[in-house]
Amino acid sequence: MPLHPDLESILDWLDPPNFLDSLASVEAAQKAQVAPSNLPSELEYLKWSNHHQLQQFLKEKELVKALALAEALAARLPGDPDVRGWQALAYYQWGRQLFCERQLDKARIYLKKALRADPHNSVLWADVEKCFQQMEKIF
Repeated sequence: MPLHPDLESILDWLDPPNFLDSLASVEAAQKAQVAPSNLPSELEYLKWSNHHQLQQFLKEKELVKALALAEALAARLPGDPDVRGWQALAYYQWGRQLFCERQLDKARIYLKKALRADPHNSVLWADVEKCFQQMEKIF
């Protein structure tokens, strides 16, 4: 899935060499059919080493950076439920921010993306539903 065009310019900033080098080595290992026992530990390290950075972005309300990092992780680890949950959280928080700024059309888009990223999260569904109800009151 390609990255959102608004996030493309931030990727240069979010392009830590160690992160991409690690990804490249993991992909090379996959192509070389290295023993599977080495691969999951590298992927787990990669995932969790970037989780802290994502948490910092969310905590500091640097939501565009959080979105870019979450999308990059989701592109590299598309089947990982943790990463999909983090991506959903980043989309949700960005959608809420847009809602607070009264950019309702954009907010609706990102809230729907949050639901697509983590469709089995009942708490997320309830929160997004509340946002949609509030939007309807505004219209």
